[in-house]
Amino acid sequence: MTPQTPLLEKDQRAPGPQQANPRVAKNTVAQRTPPQRPTTTVSLLDAARAYVRRGWTVIPTHDKQAVGKWKDYQTARPDEHQLRELFARPGITGLAVLLGSASGGLVCRDFDDQDSYERWAAAQPELARSLPTVETARGRHVYFRGPEGFVAFDDGEYRGDAKHYCLLPPSRHPSGHLYCWTIPLPPGSLPAISDPRAAGLLHQDTQRGTEKTETTEQAETDRENTENRRQQKQLCRQGGTGEIEAAIVETLPTRAGQRNRKIFDLCRRLQALPDLATLDPGILRPVVTAWHERALLVIGTKEFSETYADFILAWAKVKYPAGNGKIEAVFDLAQKSQSPQKAVQLYDYEESLRLLASLCRELQRQAGDADFFLDCRTAGRLLGVPHNTAWRWLTILCVDGLLRAGEKGSQAKHKANRYRYLAD
Repeated sequence: MTPQTPLLEKDQRAPGPQQANPRVAKNTVAQRTPPQRPTTTVSLLDAARAYVRRGWTVIPTHDKQAVGKWKDYQTARPDEHQLRELFARPGITGLAVLLGSASGGLVCRDFDDQDSYERWAAAQPELARSLPTVETARGRHVYFRGPEGFVAFDDGEYRGDAKHYCLLPPSRHPSGHLYCWTIPLPPGSLPAISDPRAAGLLHQDTQRGTEKTETTEQAETDRENTENRRQQKQLCRQGGTGEIEAAIVETLPTRAGQRNRKIFDLCRRLQALPDLATLDPGILRPVVTAWHERALLVIGTKEFSETYADFILAWAKVKYPAGNGKIEAVFDLAQKSQSPQKAVQLYDYEESLRLLASLCRELQRQAGDADFFLDCRTAGRLLGVPHNTAWRWLTILCVDGLLRAGEKGSQAKHKANRYRYLAD
């Protein structure tokens, strides 16, 4: 008898017949969609960027092992600059996704045995047709959103925490097999399964100790989800008033090209509010929605998904909320002050250059008669641009006479470059 599976969220239920014949389900699963074989035209970096846009945390791999240290990425997703550095390392043969909270509740049911996957697919034909699935060297990886946890079985694993990862297409297995999607990812979010056990993705005969752990983790996850929904509803009610409203208004862009930096500013302003600083960024989606709707008048990127993804990435990158830390306090002063007259004349086309000039002016005031310190990575972080862009902008200020470069810094000695502000 085929168990009922009222497990997908209602708006994500896959279309299909009301009943399926388990005798032919195995062939149906195997033949329904040809595997999407990776092509050499898609680089691993491009693939990583596509997964990141979904809100996933990805890392490079060699064979099946992570390349370099990856523990920090369990709680902070790598940004564009870090991604380029990670995937520029030698010997990379693939990429992997960190699961659970690192990727928005992503879960992978790893079927190491193909026959085991076929038995599950025959028992759950609706899920087997709808859940994104990867062909591995030995079986299948089935992806969905579900309860956090990790359980090991004889035929594979339930991987749903940030301490575990899975290889993604177009990775290459040590055997030479190329991972590929047999059922592709949907355009939007993945289907959510509230009860993996009823869906056949957790065996009934799991060891008692593991069962207890998984049940406890699921109960904790359910409590967290309930609290998250409560906080999200509260934020929806507060979205038009108070400090949240001020954070939205004061970080709205005034022209095209400011979106990324202003999103980062929004994150810093929100994290400066004690009630919001420790929240998961997903709870703040109503705030991001309000910001995006008002910013649509000037920003070039109209899709909310792009703004939301950038907000999630920026949220993890904030080291100093607005008003915290010396350089951050100086940067806040620079944002509130008028731009230097010379910068206004020279850089009418680029507000970020004018803001950098204002920052240098405030740093010079702090330094008095001495040269001030500023490294391009700090400048880039504050301005919301890559460090090499910030370095080029500092060079422009020197060439145009607003700055004079002093003693050169050293990364080995953790010493920044020195500058003298000359414009006023």
